[in-house]
Amino acid sequence: MRGMPGSHVVLKVNSNQEPDRKILKKAAAIAAWHSKVRGGGIVAVSGTLARFVTKPKGVKAGTVQIRKEQIFKVQPAIPSDPI
Repeated sequence: MRGMPGSHVVLKVNSNQEPDRKILKKAAAIAAWHSKVRGGGIVAVSGTLARFVTKPKGVKAGTVQIRKEQIFKVQPAIPSDPI
């Protein structure tokens, strides 16, 4: 969840394809479900390509820095239909 510790979801896609927005929102909802803000209503989830996620030196485990992020506002949930 944007600006706070949370879970991570990694989508594996072909290098020449970009997943559609529906898939990205489902992945964001799954990340929100597995975070501490599960019961928080609509939450903002950051998304980016793996190459734009780094761990700064000296910060605690699990803390990352994200560049070129896209924000998804989602309801935390596990989708009923498979991704």
